[in-house]
Amino acid sequence: MENSLRQNCQNRANVYFIRQFNRIQKNLRKLLFESRIELRMEKTIKKKTNQKQFELMVKLLEKNPQLAKGMTPFGSTKQTRIDLWEDIAAELNNIGPPLRRGSEWNKVKILCLKLCV
Repeated sequence: MENSLRQNCQNRANVYFIRQFNRIQKNLRKLLFESRIELRMEKTIKKKTNQKQFELMVKLLEKNPQLAKGMTPFGSTKQTRIDLWEDIAAELNNIGPPLRRGSEWNKVKILCLKLCV
């Protein structure tokens, strides 16, 4: 009888924990879904680069022609290229909005080069 009582208590505890787990899992799925919606909304916001930023970008890329071509100086690493773009991003962001990360300014560079050619 004691074994069956103990087993009954364990079964109830297991059911309780399973229900709690399912609630937590449901809440996490909801949060994940909401965060995906927020990310999609962020991606749809268009940032318009101002004229001063384009002019400064052209000057900075003239100083770093290898970076403009998508290459880095011989012997440097991918991290050096990322750091260079972060430095460029800091200078371009000082001018004013829009503010972007280095990787985002790298994409704008491609557009800038297509327009300038």
